[in-house]
Amino acid sequence: MTKALDAEYRSIIESLEGDREGRELARRAIDCSTAVYHGRVVDTLYAPKLWDAPTVRLLRQAAETTHAILCKAVRRYREDPSYRAPFGFDPELERLICLDPGYPQPIPMARVDIFLNEETGAFKFCEFNTDGSSAMNEDRELGDALALTPAYQEMARRHHIAPFALFDPFVTEFATVYRSFVNAVDNPHVAIVDFLDVTTPNEIEIFRRRFAAAGYECRIIDARALSYARGALTDEDGWRVDAIYRRAVTSDCLAHRSEIDDLVRAYEDHAVCLVGGFATQVAHCKNIFEVLRLPASSEMLTADERRFVEEHVPYTTRLDLPGTDLDQLVAEREQWLIKPSNSYGADSIFAGCTMTDDEWRRVLADHQGMGYVLQEFAPLYATPNLQQGREPGQPINPEWADYHNLTGLYLYNGHFAGTYSRASRQKLISDAYGGATALSLAVDPEPDAPALREGGLV
Repeated sequence: MTKALDAEYRSIIESLEGDREGRELARRAIDCSTAVYHGRVVDTLYAPKLWDAPTVRLLRQAAETTHAILCKAVRRYREDPSYRAPFGFDPELERLICLDPGYPQPIPMARVDIFLNEETGAFKFCEFNTDGSSAMNEDRELGDALALTPAYQEMARRHHIAPFALFDPFVTEFATVYRSFVNAVDNPHVAIVDFLDVTTPNEIEIFRRRFAAAGYECRIIDARALSYARGALTDEDGWRVDAIYRRAVTSDCLAHRSEIDDLVRAYEDHAVCLVGGFATQVAHCKNIFEVLRLPASSEMLTADERRFVEEHVPYTTRLDLPGTDLDQLVAEREQWLIKPSNSYGADSIFAGCTMTDDEWRRVLADHQGMGYVLQEFAPLYATPNLQQGREPGQPINPEWADYHNLTGLYLYNGHFAGTYSRASRQKLISDAYGGATALSLAVDPEPDAPALREGGLV
């Protein structure tokens, strides 16, 4: 699939004797950029992920099939009380999920993360992220930085290459969802809502600018700063909010439930269009992997969808099920990982392959009854790359090394919009384990490919 393109790009870098000048140039650009996560510039890789047209077709089909399946699960949850038990949500979350959002799209925004074998096209899911899906700005800034380099420019002379547009297409699809809202108004005021002490401020500011460029009055507002009275949801200045792009993940909303009561009441009354509604938690929680394999899910899926689930959804079960055999899990530790069912940001994930038998046994025992799931450890696909360095001023590593890959598939209103690429030398691909962002590029795309940008600000 993409292996020949990877080899071509590497040969260009090597023909430039490692393209040291380009790497330094890109590094300086990233150091001065808005690609900041938790207060520091993100770690990056120099060689991009190169998706040819057949791979983009495969990724689009995978993403949109996943969306269709997850939407069926959300609808079934809301309509059928018997379907809800395996999720284990508390009564308030269940109530919020079952509220009618006032529009038909169950999952307006998602990023589906997969472990893709780039030679065969086989893949397994890692997780489904919904409303708080992020990292668009990392990809944008890295694209602008690498476009300055000799290696990128030589590849661009040989092929039509372009990063994915991950901002403007969302604004377009957000507007489509809003127009289907039961109480839609002309020229709505749009708020991007999160808990601003934990958000990614640079990224949501780019979204605010893109909403403004599309003609919307748009503000960034903390979820706790909204007030609801006389049928209107307003911010601290009395500015009316008609539509919300919800970046606040559901677990954070529940942690601050008493502080966002005005937002919830406005949502209940259809006084505001919340894109997306709380029902997206059905797809976001890790228990969905277990539920999708149950007979109750199989019966609502088509034959093709059932095969898709069987092939791509890793076996998952609750860690605290009666009869869990810890001795067997220790003996098979390389095959398993555990993760909390309702977290985000790759937080508190433990993989048996990274531990000794005693360490793994202790982790399994310590997390019994704490809302963790046990999941099959998916095969990882590694490709050679060059690390740019973690902190400003840190020397660039000149050596190629193998990095395990994770591919995120963005979905806006059910339509595939592009990819996010992350990789790590270790077998857990997260910031805590040295994960780094790689630019995603479409190479010689087909006419109906997702919207692409040629570089620069979207």
